[in-house]
Amino acid sequence: MQTKTLTLLFFLFIGRIFAQNDSSSTNFYTYKNQLGFGVSDLLFNYLKTKPNKSVENYYLIYRRHFQKVNLRAGFSYNYNFYKSTPIPNIIFYDLTSYEKSFNYRLGMDMNIKLSTRFMLNLGMDLMYKNKNTTYYHRDTSNNWASTSFHKGNGFGLSPMCRIEYKINKRLSLSSDAVATMILTKYISHSTYPNKEPDMYINQLYELDFNFPKTIYLNFSF
Repeated sequence: MQTKTLTLLFFLFIGRIFAQNDSSSTNFYTYKNQLGFGVSDLLFNYLKTKPNKSVENYYLIYRRHFQKVNLRAGFSYNYNFYKSTPIPNIIFYDLTSYEKSFNYRLGMDMNIKLSTRFMLNLGMDLMYKNKNTTYYHRDTSNNWASTSFHKGNGFGLSPMCRIEYKINKRLSLSSDAVATMILTKYISHSTYPNKEPDMYINQLYELDFNFPKTIYLNFSF
């Protein structure tokens, strides 16, 4: 609770500082609203699809422009499927895994105008993650199978650095570098063919940094 309160005060403080008029930022953004789609991932979804592996990533970001700061809300959906194949006389089992995650972001960034075409944004997001993973493990030699389920819910902070290229008043391209600090609580349980199922709960601290890899096509209105 204390961390959430401090984060809220931080956003209010930043908004108070940059709530003054700034003509350079206003001239860059003609319209107040912007919707961004992760177009690069839509292409890579098809390139990464194979008979034993499938990857799907979808990203959507909405931004509301003010003078020198912007409010931002984001959503992403990630799906991964993988299936291994037994190798005769070497590997006697196959593994099938399904992973789905939903990520929600709410935050603020500030404008640093570089030129008439380029804008740099620095900001921070509050993040919520919901992740579900299922593993099917089958031993082909003994003809038995086990199943494991993992469900996770996490909250954290995500500082970001964003660069945007303005094509015209309506369209722009952008990408960002994101660091993620999140605490996730996982509830896991497994079933086996010849023993009682088990369940356990654990917490995982995650620190991750993502270089710019998703290209967003932004539409302003």
